[in-house]
Amino acid sequence: MLLNNNTPQQLSYSIGTAGSADCGTINPGDTADLPYYDKQTNVSVSVYVTNSSNQPAPYVINIPSTGTGKAVTIGFFVE
Repeated sequence: MLLNNNTPQQLSYSIGTAGSADCGTINPGDTADLPYYDKQTNVSVSVYVTNSSNQPAPYVINIPSTGTGKAVTIGFFVE
């Protein structure tokens, strides 16, 4: 699974299934490549702004099934 950061800010993420979890940061314009999650079910991804003094609630996306060649595109607008 690829998590792309197309925002001008560093983002933090948390990704997991019932049996595994990972977290990290993605710099502006960069991608986190997490191939372990490519064929998992019920993958949850949380994304939030790093070092924000007025941090909103994290975005949580549930992906019921994944596979090679599938893509999930989510756009965030940050002012």
